[in-house]
Amino acid sequence: MDTIETRIYTAFIISAAVIGALLLYFAVKMYRNHRKHFIFLSNFYLQEVELLEQERNRIARDLHDELGPLVSIAHLLIHNSKGAAEEDREYLSKAEQSLHELTERFREIAKNLTPDVLSGKGLHLSIERFLNRYSSVSTIQFQFNCKLSKEPAQNFGLQIYRLVQELVHNAIKHSDAKEVTLTLVERNGLIHLFYKDDGKGMESDFSKDGIGIKSMRSRVTMLNGYMEMNSKHGKGTEFYFALPINKHYE
Repeated sequence: MDTIETRIYTAFIISAAVIGALLLYFAVKMYRNHRKHFIFLSNFYLQEVELLEQERNRIARDLHDELGPLVSIAHLLIHNSKGAAEEDREYLSKAEQSLHELTERFREIAKNLTPDVLSGKGLHLSIERFLNRYSSVSTIQFQFNCKLSKEPAQNFGLQIYRLVQELVHNAIKHSDAKEVTLTLVERNGLIHLFYKDDGKGMESDFSKDGIGIKSMRSRVTMLNGYMEMNSKHGKGTEFYFALPINKHYE
């Protein structure tokens, strides 16, 4: 190889190295910018969720402090009414029963808006109480297994609780299942949530996701986690979630 060819070859190698270095630099920079943007959006969404939970808490207090007493007074007035005709007493009895059902519904809504996990009761106990409430009004048998080495931070625990809520609501409304199993374990810096039912199943085409599944997917994305769904017609439904326990929640 003569001197000119050597120079050309050397220049080519140097140019390729410079271009490669520039491409690598811009690729790393784009990755870092993308990651910063993702972290910014995650923090922004988390702040929005916190504001939403505060609003839920306010609504629950209003239901309890404002509407609750009014319903109780109406219930008491009907119960103490005397001298009404037989036909009127029948209507009053139905009205009293309706008010009683309304009061119970108020309590149920308030409990869903402000779960026990917000009151320091802990995630395990909160989910157990939630499932027990639905066991009394549903034919589904719920099984819950929890193996956590320590209690998750309140914010993080609340997001897991909301996922469980959505899974159970979907099961009651759509699955026709007889048994639902929920498992919550901690392993390798991750919270793993497993859901399984023996219901009628549904289409796994993600383009046909309902509001509930989209809501869960958005929440998992916000938590920088992973979600997988497996469902076949007539063979039940399974969900798997992996949520990182990073410093944001500690």
